[in-house]
Amino acid sequence: MPTLTYRLGQVVGLEGGAVDYNNVPGSIMEFPKLVVLPESGSGFYGQGSGAVDVHIVRAVLFLASSILPEAFAVGVPLIARVRDKIAANLTLGGLVDHCLMATQGNWYEGPDWIKWGDKDLIGIVFRLEVKERSDVNVTA
Repeated sequence: MPTLTYRLGQVVGLEGGAVDYNNVPGSIMEFPKLVVLPESGSGFYGQGSGAVDVHIVRAVLFLASSILPEAFAVGVPLIARVRDKIAANLTLGGLVDHCLMATQGNWYEGPDWIKWGDKDLIGIVFRLEVKERSDVNVTA
């Protein structure tokens, strides 16, 4: 996830940058800021076949701490920029099989109100699918 966070943090217009589960802020002070967290996952493994993991990652783009019309003007163009950054890094430099817009349900929702701690912030939630393979020692 750090590589995904780094790549998404390169999206033009993210003044607050991007952080992942290693650096989750208690409060959002810089906008727009992207917070990347695991949402769910599935996978399988077998003897001699290694493991395949499919992670659904939630990337929450916080735009503003109050109702600001300009937050929507800033946020909506960032949807295409996030999409383009994902498309330009499908394998995250060869680290994963793919990193795509989530194929089940909406790949983004918002801009809308998002609860963070005790505050309601304006933001966009992106859902990404990351598929990776790894060696795992499976014994009978």
